[in-house]
Amino acid sequence: MHVRSSCARRRGRRTLHVRAETLHRAAPRAVAALALAVDQLAGELGVEALDHTAIAVRDITSALPLYRDLLGGVPNGFERLSQKSFMWLTLRYPNGSQIELLQPIDDGGFVKSFLDRYGEGVHHMTFIVGDLRRAVERARAAGLRVVDEDYRDPRWQEAFISPRSAFGTIIQLAQTSLSVAERERHWSVAAMDR
Repeated sequence: MHVRSSCARRRGRRTLHVRAETLHRAAPRAVAALALAVDQLAGELGVEALDHTAIAVRDITSALPLYRDLLGGVPNGFERLSQKSFMWLTLRYPNGSQIELLQPIDDGGFVKSFLDRYGEGVHHMTFIVGDLRRAVERARAAGLRVVDEDYRDPRWQEAFISPRSAFGTIIQLAQTSLSVAERERHWSVAAMDR
């Protein structure tokens, strides 16, 4: 792939400019390679679905005109987690995909740290797996760094693949005993502070 030599600075990050014709030629190969990698990951880790993409924002209310009003997301889950210093709201889209908006509720916690370091943007992607312990074991065997495993709640167990192992993106692996409809019912009434 040929990359133009000029670089731009954006929010403290270097951005490379790639010629459109180079991307056009490389796209079919890249898409095929990505599809193969996703198939292998699903097979090895037991991925059942991409559940949601989480976006860190400073204020959920300010993000709603875009994600709800313009893009058509329907709010379907909310929770305020004071002990973890954040709250979240999920929005479901017509094809069943979801976006989760994360907002800090005080000066502590991982969402506030993320926003201070990187600004607003994609925080993580969540994949549902059939057997979390097996997925974690296989991820580690593949050389991935897995952190923050939590198996306490059978309704939602989770572990995270470090962004250092996942091309700069946090990957959340989750196993749930709840159906999508049950999760929506549970978290739509979980708005009270726990």
